[in-house]
Parts: sequence; C-alpha cells; structure tokens
Amino acid sequence: MIETLQNLKKEGIRLYYFLPDFQAPEAVWRTVFDRYVKIFCAADNVALLLDLSAAEGVQEPLAQFSQALDALGDDAPAVLTFESEAALSSAALRLADVLILTREERSLRLLNHLETQPRILYGGDAAIFSRDEARGDDTHFDVSVCILTYRSDFLKLERTLASVVEQKGCSFEIVIADDGSEDFPRKAIEDALASKGFTAYKILQAPKNQGVVHNVYRAFSHARGKYIKNISPGDYLYSDHVLADMFRFMEESGYPAAFGRACYYREEGGYYHILDEMHPRNLEPYERNDFAAARRAHLLCQDYPIGAAFMTRRKLLMQYTKPLLGKAVHLEDRAYTLMIADGIDIGFWNHNLIWYEYGSGISTSTDERRQAQVIRDNQACFALIAEKYPELSSWCKWHIFNEEDMEDAWLDYYEEVKDYYQKVDASVAEAKRRGQWIYLQDVEPKALERIVQAEVILPPIDASKSSATSPS
Repeated sequence: MIETLQNLKKEGIRLYYFLPDFQAPEAVWRTVFDRYVKIFCAADNVALLLDLSAAEGVQEPLAQFSQALDALGDDAPAVLTFESEAALSSAALRLADVLILTREERSLRLLNHLETQPRILYGGDAAIFSRDEARGDDTHFDVSVCILTYRSDFLKLERTLASVVEQKGCSFEIVIADDGSEDFPRKAIEDALASKGFTAYKILQAPKNQGVVHNVYRAFSHARGKYIKNISPGDYLYSDHVLADMFRFMEESGYPAAFGRACYYREEGGYYHILDEMHPRNLEPYERNDFAAARRAHLLCQDYPIGAAFMTRRKLLMQYTKPLLGKAVHLEDRAYTLMIADGIDIGFWNHNLIWYEYGSGISTSTDERRQAQVIRDNQACFALIAEKYPELSSWCKWHIFNEEDMEDAWLDYYEEVKDYYQKVDASVAEAKRRGQWIYLQDVEPKALERIVQAEVILPPIDASKSSATSPS
C-alpha cells in the first residue's frame, strides 16, 4: 500500500489522510465522506486515504461508502482504505498532503507523529474541501503531450517519443496512457526516455481495455499542462519547434481549441509516400475565420478536422470529453463536435503541425468492425447534441438515421452535403489542372526521412486523389 501511495504522489495526486471516528457520536466521518464526494470527482487529482488501523465498527460505514461510490460510477473520486499492524501508520502519514482531524483523542495524537507538517483540517468544518485548492496549482507545464497506446508498434512509439522529446521553446510533459495492452513495454519505454535524459513523463496502464475515450480521459486527469496535445504512435510532431510555435499561437489568439496542418503519409513496401490529403477537406471557413460556415460544415456536412491535429486547453477538453464516457468508445475527438455545437470557435494554425499516418487511426481505418463502432460513436454524439439543442435535432436525427424519424428536410440536407463535397472535389481537380497540390504546404520530405530513416516520396501532381467522404 505504501508503494501505491508513493506512486500516487509521483503522479501529483493530493492525499487527504483521515482517521475515521466510526464510534464517536459526532460521526465526523460521515461529514468528511459526504463533502468529499460532493466536491470532487474522478477528474480531480485527489485521494481520500482512510486509515482503518485499530478501527472498530467499520463494516456498516464501509458498506455505505461502497454504495455511494458505486452510484457515482466512473465519476467517483478516489477513496483508498489502509490498515497497518500498528495503531498508527507513520509511513502513510508521512506521505499525506493534508491531515483531517476529528475530536477523538487518537486522532489528535496524530500530531505527535508528524515528521513533516501537512496542512491540517478539521473534519467538521463546513468548507473542509475546495476544488480550487486541489486544482489551483495543477498547471506545471505549457503543454501535456498525451501519447495514447494499445498494442502499439514499439518502433513507431519510439519514433513518436523522439519527435516529442526534441521539442524546444516551451515547457512540456509526456503522459503515456495504455489502454490495457497484454505485453505493454513499460521498461523499454522508460529506457528509451532515460537514454535521452528526459524525466518529465508519466506512464499510465489501464488494467483492461476500455476504449479510446476512457483512455484519453484518464490521460487528461493526470496531465498538468495548460494545453493538451494528443498524439498516437506512428504520428510525429513535424519539427522540433512546432509545439512551442502552436503554444504561442494559442496564447496570442486566445482560442481555447485549434488545429494545425496534418501532413498525411502512408508506408508501402518500405517507402514512405506523402499524400495530398487533409481533413477537414474544406479549409476555407477556417482560413476566413467564418465560424458560422465552419460550424455548418462540421455539424451538417461532418467535415471534421482530425483529433490528432488539435491543441486544446486541458480543462476545456476534459469538460467536453466527460459526456462521452459510457456513450462513445473510440471517437474521443467528438469532444470538438460538442464544443462547436456549444458555439465555441475553433481556430486554425495554418502551419504544418504533425506527420499523420493515414489509415492507421480509428477514423481513417478500413476495418469493418472499427467503422461500425465509429458510426455508433458518431450517433451517440449527435444524440447528446439533439437532447441539448432542439434546434439542431433535425440535423442530428438525419445523422443518426432512424427511418421512423424521417423528415422532408432530410432530402435538402442530402443535397446540400452532396453539393458541398462536389465543390471540394472541383477545387481539387482545378488544383491538379494548374499543376498544384491543394493541401500540401511547405512540406519538407527530409524532415520525415530523418524520423523514419527511409526514403520519402512526394506525390506526383497527376497522381493526386480525392474522395468526397468525410473522416467520420
């Protein structure tokens, strides 16, 4: 148990140590627990440590705790129980950030065992817990780069790590969140980071596979950056200064969420082919800052920016990912769809941000099972929007496509979307006619060659391809 507490401390979890007064008439234990679960949730970096050493009458209170936590489900804050052979556990007490006291003599005696001075609170105080206190100093980096893994190719992961570690010009941490891989290479990852002298990282391992949405939320909960930059093995930061460049763009523009350019590539037969592809396929609304047009393209035409190209304020991203828990499995980037439905303007950093391995991600995969889950996730997202915004429910029902809900307006939506993508295809064809790429901009193949240590090939103009489909 002590090792568990030490690991929690390393991850920045704030420990509240409490010796419950189960036999006391004041029953402060009940007040402490009730206020703790009311103030905090799973996203907060806190844990309530109940020292049950020499405690009596524990069964009924513990049953009440368990029932209350079960009712909160995935949103429940962390509650840990601890019992040592001695009446008091000095080892656990030394790790506490906050000591919660009752009027019991054995609780007050804890003060005699303190080797360091944690903050001391009385369990009966009306405002014993404060979310602001727990969260107020939790931003320690400019950016948290969250690398999401599940049965990932280690070479790709190693390359992705290398592209992150070399970043200059801003402070950042790496949060590696694995979604229950059977043979997760933790030691190899630690060795790779140690070889580069990089220590600002955390590795989170889920006990079982729960899907991307749960995995990213877990990563966000442990992150300490002002902004989140998600990335997956096989995707690489474009150069050694893009993290700082986009961070400055976010700070100067004031956008809470924005995406940059993704340079798509595909590996075939040992060669790496850069593709003239990008999502959203129509960048004009973002280039013009026409947020009304961008909102319509996103919500009606489903012309989405890919999640890998975003940088977002951490607390905002947590806020909009949370409703997807239990609703969606893989499409964590539908958090941006929820933001846009709420009227949040999404910015566009018109520079190359990442190398994106096209076809390996969930949204661009051709695997039928993945695509079926993508459809279900998309429907779940639009169901949430329809419930919150009745004025958008017709669009949402069209995307969910239950024939019982069919409306005359659906034909108009179909025609508008068809026209939208026909115009995109016409723009692509016109660019080809002029001997130009439509999406590639200032792309340097040698930058990718340096990462993958193989030949990188630009697309010939006459081989440029486009498809009138969105990545959803």
